[in-house]
Amino acid sequence: MVDTNCHELATQMLRDTPPEIASSICEYLERPDLRNVRLLNRVFDSAARRILFRTIFLKVNSLSFSRLSKISKNETLRHCVEVVMYDGRELDLSEIPDFEDWLHYNAARGIGLATLQKREGFLARFSQQQLQEYHFNFCRYATLAQEQISQEGNEVEWLREATRRFPRLSAIEYAESEPDPEYGRELQQLNLFSHMAQQILAEPDEGLGVYNAHFWALVRAVFCGQERPQQVKFAPNLCSFKLSHGDHPGRFHSQANFLPTKLFDKPLHWKYLKKLSLENLVLSPTCLQQLIQGHSSTPRSLELSDMSLRHGDETISGSSRALWIRMVVFLSQTLSLERVRLVGYFTTDTNEAWSTGDGFVSPPLQERCLLRRIEYFITHGGTCPFTPKTSATASDVDLAVSQNEAPWIPEHSWTWEEDDTWRFVALRL
Repeated sequence: MVDTNCHELATQMLRDTPPEIASSICEYLERPDLRNVRLLNRVFDSAARRILFRTIFLKVNSLSFSRLSKISKNETLRHCVEVVMYDGRELDLSEIPDFEDWLHYNAARGIGLATLQKREGFLARFSQQQLQEYHFNFCRYATLAQEQISQEGNEVEWLREATRRFPRLSAIEYAESEPDPEYGRELQQLNLFSHMAQQILAEPDEGLGVYNAHFWALVRAVFCGQERPQQVKFAPNLCSFKLSHGDHPGRFHSQANFLPTKLFDKPLHWKYLKKLSLENLVLSPTCLQQLIQGHSSTPRSLELSDMSLRHGDETISGSSRALWIRMVVFLSQTLSLERVRLVGYFTTDTNEAWSTGDGFVSPPLQERCLLRRIEYFITHGGTCPFTPKTSATASDVDLAVSQNEAPWIPEHSWTWEEDDTWRFVALRL
């Protein structure tokens, strides 16, 4: 009798749980527990569903894309999606392996077993028949699930169709999350591995970052469709945007080999954009200024890392040649930021190159160091760390110099108190 009353009381308490309390409880639950909680009642179902489908994890296989498509077409679930994370790693297959090659090269790869000894110990758990079944599943996955993605532009089209159906989409991320080789996974039960690993006894472990075609498929799907002027409709609530493009051009001998990024040639605008992060890009000052000008009232955080500016055929002279100094002034006058972070190399095609460190270890920042004063000037205004020289003291050296002539450098037109946190290094163009 007492047990029955307790059960009824507990059921009543769960039924009367306010939605905000249910949401708070669900925030602390793991995904398997969230799936179970959905069975309690409508309040917990709604709370758990919003968390379960807040972030969609996408992989390079047709099964994962099929799940994405189903979620995007579900009138309830599609309103829960805020983030799409695309893991662009895939099985590295030049050809479908036979059993011996699969066992030697592919089996138990990509699941975090850092050493050969751990991998061999893991495979020793299975019989020959079980391993042959895994090999069959592996080959089937490679031919039917992975190859379909790259056929006839399927990847871009499927991504575009799905992402445009998520009205609350605020972030699209590309990630290649690989296990740490030093702290690899210990031997565990198979049911603790991913669904894919349980089926094919392996996971994709080959990733090429921004050189990966899947990265650019994601970029094209979001920004470069036939309706490009209206691409922001695919993510109208975007609040955080980060774009990185390979190695920094300034670290190479010739910047001429690196083409300017065309993504921002036409104005882009996201109404709710709060955080903007750009890394390893080549842009014209005009494109970067247009992007920032279009979001002058909303961003609160700006990160720039390893960037290069090119003025192109535009005629400039004197202090205007210092493109990054001019950009610092522009940022201070245009944005109302709470946080700005400048990291790496900042170069131009006018022989202007700045570095915030040695490329490996950045020096500790003191309160009055130059980088701190630049960032403070951008966020709070006040006195610019760079002072233009007067016409009597400025030098206007031609950019097109001969082999024996000294090229223009910012010091000809500006003065500043340099230190190791933001130092100038002249380039020979």
